Amino acid sequence: MRLPLHPIIMPSAASPHAAAAADLALIAAMKDRGRRAAADDGWYLLLWGTLGAVIVVVQYVAEVRDWAPSVLLWWWQPVFLLCALLGAAFVVTGLVSELRWLAGVGAGWWALMAYFTARGALVPMDFLVLAAAVALLVAAPGLWLVRGARHVPVVEPV
Repeated sequence: MRLPLHPIIMPSAASPHAAAAADLALIAAMKDRGRRAAADDGWYLLLWGTLGAVIVVVQYVAEVRDWAPSVLLWWWQPVFLLCALLGAAFVVTGLVSELRWLAGVGAGWWALMAYFTARGALVPMDFLVLAAAVALLVAAPGLWLVRGARHVPVVEPV
């Protein structure tokens, strides 16, 4: 039994160049849609970066005003692990996408990890450092991606 093949998989002998051009147009359209999807996801970075920064500032105020025991506030905050994982996530995203600058954001997280490691013991002021880092290294890239999403052209397949 012989199965019919789709023309994109098996171009006709009469128009191999037209089929190749159509394939390239389809690939370009898929690539552009992927780029736009990555840019549209900047809203999540903007939202979670802003929310994360606010939460860490509230945590700082709770520590300084003694709203909760210090042990409770620091116990759920594994700063070293947070910086390492966020750094790795941004570096990998930057390397596998066309958004190479995101790898620099990951390097920023790793620099912050080195800073906290060199400091040793964490102090309440480190909450504000972490809040600024979340705003700068999560919310700001999200805003950049959202602003760039309006300028990414979408190419439809021929």
